[in-house]
Amino acid sequence: MTKTQLNTGEFWRALILFRKNEATYKLALGQCLTHFVEQNQTHISRYELAENFFDVYLLRLASGRPQLRAVSKQTKMETIIEQ
Repeated sequence: MTKTQLNTGEFWRALILFRKNEATYKLALGQCLTHFVEQNQTHISRYELAENFFDVYLLRLASGRPQLRAVSKQTKMETIIEQ
């Protein structure tokens, strides 16, 4: 196995461990993947994933729950959506 070849478990671990652990996009990604698994979908397009992910993220923003530990700060995505 080369450095660029990861098995499924290693790929998932890399996604989860990369960047800040409290980042809510990780939770949204997990929720999206769970949705597709529950639909028995084993293949999804980037467009399907992006659309579902954005819907989940918008719902989280609408809930008023903070996206970062420092509640006075906004994520880049929150700033973009607010604009």
